[in-house]
Amino acid sequence: MYRAVLSATKKVKQQFSAPCAKPLWLASVASAVAAATRRCSISTVAAITSCCCRSAKGRAAGTPPLTLRRPKARRLYGMRQRKYQAPTFLDGLHDQAAYERWLQRKAMAHVKRDKKRGNNSATVASYKEAIHLAVCESDGRDFYTGEELDWTLISTYNNEESKEHRREYKKKLALLPSVDHVDDGMGAANFKICAWRTNDCKNDLTHEELVRFCSLIIRHAPKAV
Repeated sequence: MYRAVLSATKKVKQQFSAPCAKPLWLASVASAVAAATRRCSISTVAAITSCCCRSAKGRAAGTPPLTLRRPKARRLYGMRQRKYQAPTFLDGLHDQAAYERWLQRKAMAHVKRDKKRGNNSATVASYKEAIHLAVCESDGRDFYTGEELDWTLISTYNNEESKEHRREYKKKLALLPSVDHVDDGMGAANFKICAWRTNDCKNDLTHEELVRFCSLIIRHAPKAV
């Protein structure tokens, strides 16, 4: 970027007798660099070039030159990484705003539940971070079964339909992504993402207790048929 500014300056400078005194010269440099880099706006390049001009004037007058510092990348290129950036597996399913609304609701619901249990250290901010981390680590799959979750189902639960259709309604939402507490919710926020069906079966069991329980079911299955 800076090499582009200097290169454009040399080329355009030849066209003007007093480059730093002419706004047209500044605009020409900005336009040339913006067109060459295609990474930032003309106004951004103009600001950088203006610093170069003032620095050149200072050297001519015998004053210390201005220091041209490299701007931060996100300011230079207009990019800003969100704190709770929606994972790529949600592309085409939910936009950033919808993901953040879901994340906020889940964090608030779990904080409310855990505070009722006596965890007064629970905060929405820490729970949002923990849930977001669990979502990113899940890669869109159930932590306990490895099943691919149906992320189109988030934020679609209807309490009235659930009361009316009961079992049948729950079956339709079997692969609805849900947030599961790894522990009892009395310590630091720690979550895993799993299907609603899995979460319903796991209930308050630990992962190890769930695995042992499922093993008992599998061993006994031939006899129960």
